Amino acid sequence: MRRDYRRVMVVINGSMDVLKHGAKMAKEDNCRVTALKVLPEYEGDLSLVGVSNIEEALNSGREKVEQEIRDFAKHENVSIRTRIEYGDITEKIIEAVEDEETDLVIMGVKKQSIIDKILGDRTLDKVFSLVPCPLMVVRV
Repeated sequence: MRRDYRRVMVVINGSMDVLKHGAKMAKEDNCRVTALKVLPEYEGDLSLVGVSNIEEALNSGREKVEQEIRDFAKHENVSIRTRIEYGDITEKIIEAVEDEETDLVIMGVKKQSIIDKILGDRTLDKVFSLVPCPLMVVRV
């Protein structure tokens, strides 16, 4: 099947397995793949929980994600750009998609129980309704 997607954004919202789909497209269709991870923004006093250097704590999460993406890309022998954002996940996904002029967004979902579906995060629903391009949802 011929695809006309040249700029693909893979949203890492849990499992890194979702990157497999972006890597496959990068190999088969020569797409530019960007992996996006949105980390929570710092909102509080971490000194209360014993974190003395906030910048170091936040950067360690960023560095871990970046290293995991580099390792995956090297293993798959593909080029994957990394974009790390801080803040509201839905807002940052939409901003990144628009900034990168993305043609396709790939997001992963895990199988959920009925309770999880009722009480769970509605990020996928929000992104689906706001993203200005096709959204591919894959089970991870």
